[in-house]
Amino acid sequence: MRRWGVALLCLSLCACTIGRDYIGNELRAVPGEVLKPGATTLGEVLQTFGAPDRIQRRRNGEILTYRFVRGNESTLTLEEPVITGVTFFIYTKKQVKANRLTLFFDDAGVLETFGYTTGTEELEAL
Repeated sequence: MRRWGVALLCLSLCACTIGRDYIGNELRAVPGEVLKPGATTLGEVLQTFGAPDRIQRRRNGEILTYRFVRGNESTLTLEEPVITGVTFFIYTKKQVKANRLTLFFDDAGVLETFGYTTGTEELEAL
């Protein structure tokens, strides 16, 4: 009987929260399938992917950056919330990963090259 009381007490002291954060939008298409350096225009990119997160002007063209950030967070808290309100232990685990597409255009608005990295697939399941 005493063991059940201790187990019940421990369970009443625990709290767990899980959260997910998203910044930006996932890409509407796979970059390697729709982007052709030397052929794809700035207008086609904007039509396919929408507005970028960032536009930078360079000497001989522009750089467009698309970014999608995803974060997972889980927290375990041990506390006595009723009588004392004392927190004994807090453990938080947070993971943040991003997908990023960077496109380089010449002065004529034609794609020179691009880079694409995927990171959100590396997030551990909650």
